[in-house]
Amino acid sequence: MLRMNLAPDLPHFGKHFVYHGRSGVLTFRIDVQDHTHDGHVLIGGTILHGTESYPTGHVADSAGRQLSVIVTESEYMRLSNDPLG
Repeated sequence: MLRMNLAPDLPHFGKHFVYHGRSGVLTFRIDVQDHTHDGHVLIGGTILHGTESYPTGHVADSAGRQLSVIVTESEYMRLSNDPLG
């Protein structure tokens, strides 16, 4: 995966991020980060572990897939209270 830190002022590049999406909880390392025009943060990387559940009842292992999400700055900054790594 390409690593792009387009927002070097944000302190959590390379840390793990737990994303609580509508279809599951996924953990990925922040390998891409950038600011958006409206004060949010775009982050992305390879999913380390997690599953997604679908309305049909199917559950899929998402490890190894790519994920990018837009989060609020406060969601991003909550990593400040988590241990490194």
